[in-house]
Amino acid sequence: MGGAHQTSWWGALDPYTFAEWCSSDKMFDLPDPHEVGRLFVLTLVTPPAERHRAYVDALDSDETRSLAYTAFTVYSHEWRHWYDATATPCGMWRTAQLAAFFATVSSHYNSTTACTSRSCAGRSLRA
Repeated sequence: MGGAHQTSWWGALDPYTFAEWCSSDKMFDLPDPHEVGRLFVLTLVTPPAERHRAYVDALDSDETRSLAYTAFTVYSHEWRHWYDATATPCGMWRTAQLAAFFATVSSHYNSTTACTSRSCAGRSLRA
């Protein structure tokens, strides 16, 4: 995911954790960034719709229209990479690796939190 932290990037999918990264930095270059923020958050749960089209249509230049269009589609674009990454044999293997990692972390967390009670008094938390 090299370079995903740079402000020139809109977003990325981390292939190691399948985390999606979206940058809102460029949204502040648009007119009424608070409305753009609200419309962006709306795209996290539903595809861009009439309110998004109305905002884009009201902009005065092709550059700002392109910027707004990208802001409203970045999440769905990056989310498609998740399907691409998990639908391949390598992606399925990575998914299994990640699931095993989280299962291990979860079981370790459960075993250490259980030892905070009096029943574990005197036991070392180190395995």
